[in-house]
Amino acid sequence: MDTHTTMKWSSVVPDQDQIDSMRDMVEDGLKEGALGVGFTPGYMVGGCTQQESMNVQMLAGKCGVSSFVHARFSSQAPPTSGILGFEEMMAPQAIYGGGIVFHHMHAQALIETPKALKMMDDANAKGFPICPEIYPYNYGGTIVAADYLKPSNYQGCMVRGFVRVRFRTRADTVHFAQPCSFLAVSLLP
Repeated sequence: MDTHTTMKWSSVVPDQDQIDSMRDMVEDGLKEGALGVGFTPGYMVGGCTQQESMNVQMLAGKCGVSSFVHARFSSQAPPTSGILGFEEMMAPQAIYGGGIVFHHMHAQALIETPKALKMMDDANAKGFPICPEIYPYNYGGTIVAADYLKPSNYQGCMVRGFVRVRFRTRADTVHFAQPCSFLAVSLLP
């Protein structure tokens, strides 16, 4: 059995048939009782269309649930700021409804977190249910090939370096069913 995996899904834009198929699968899951829609464009910055973002929020609104989002950009530099990633989901929410939970939003907004929280508070005050989630620790684990860890983004847009990155090895992951590699990243500058 081949246990290798690829990150191709994160960088190849789906065609219209694939987008329609994904939308139909999400809708079927919601009809079967799913509590919401998980959506992670932050892990597929170049492989996810705005149409998919709209579909997610349209289905969340239609079914009266929330989307649970890791927003598209982890950056504080234009034109790919974390705030733009939040707006990508908030715009269709204003049209189609549904709630949004932005997972660890401070990891996307970085130094712009107070501005992003104010924007979300303002949206809530206007009746748009948005919940910004912030984790209470300084480290996170992710996949090695995550888009936002590319040096051009991590060092340039996130204003961080790789000095505090610790790669865990196969030996560190023996307790997992499938051997894997992951890394821990300090969120401190």
